[in-house]
Amino acid sequence: MRVHTKTTQVVAICLRILSEWRRTRRTLIFWMVFPALMLLLFGLIYAGGTGTARSFDATVPGILIGAALFFSCLGGSTTILIAERERHTLRRLLMSPLSPAAYFLGILLAHLVIAGAQTIIVYGIAFLFGGRFHGSLLLGGLIILLSVASYVGMGFFSAPV
Repeated sequence: MRVHTKTTQVVAICLRILSEWRRTRRTLIFWMVFPALMLLLFGLIYAGGTGTARSFDATVPGILIGAALFFSCLGGSTTILIAERERHTLRRLLMSPLSPAAYFLGILLAHLVIAGAQTIIVYGIAFLFGGRFHGSLLLGGLIILLSVASYVGMGFFSAPV
């Protein structure tokens, strides 16, 4: 019974965050356009004489983990906490039966949804330019999961609450 309640809380926080982002479309558009532009910029710069396929093979992981996920997850979680504080909802949330772990996991889950979309966009663009994914999909997914978790955690740690 208790696990079901925690899961419900996590999903409710995730859906709440995603619905807020859907209402402020600028944020979603930026999070989708930014990694695409970064990939195109660095992929075409590094193409040089080696061709775009090899360039996009090499630049996709760095752009995805180093730029797209870093800025969206670290900045996104910090922004969420600041907005919750300014709207005076953070104190009410923390005084409610909602556990702090469920709140964190809900925000983490919302960022994983965005990270999944960014991953599809970045690898889709790379594929159009001849780039391919080399490696294990399971390990790639694990790296994305750990990156998002660490960036969201740093965002929670660094947010001026």
